[in-house]
Amino acid sequence: MTDTQVYRIKPEPDKYYVTAEYTRKIGKWLDEQYYTVIKPLYVGKFLNESQSGYGDNKIICYHFENDIKKCRNDVYLNYEGTTCFLQVDCRSLTNRQRVLALSKMIITEKLPTSELMDPSNILEKINGFI
Repeated sequence: MTDTQVYRIKPEPDKYYVTAEYTRKIGKWLDEQYYTVIKPLYVGKFLNESQSGYGDNKIICYHFENDIKKCRNDVYLNYEGTTCFLQVDCRSLTNRQRVLALSKMIITEKLPTSELMDPSNILEKINGFI
């Protein structure tokens, strides 16, 4: 598996992210780069953060809205500081999700291609299948 570069950043509101813990870092402080072999997990649009405690007992949680799975994801920063994020373009993820859903729909329902000629019919079927 190839390494993916990730970043120790604070997410910005209304932007979309994937998260993973870094497994390797290169460089020295102020010029460190972080990489992971773990497949990043799509968490969705950043909403806000919450904090509790202080010092070594401080807990920071980032809250996301996953528009693909229609759920809320909470990402707790770990004590070691290896939690990383990568900003993504949500449109490309949504399009990919729709293409995969269409492929799965065609395979599982064995739809004749004549039913897929009407574009509005396609979108309706895909959205119902996701």
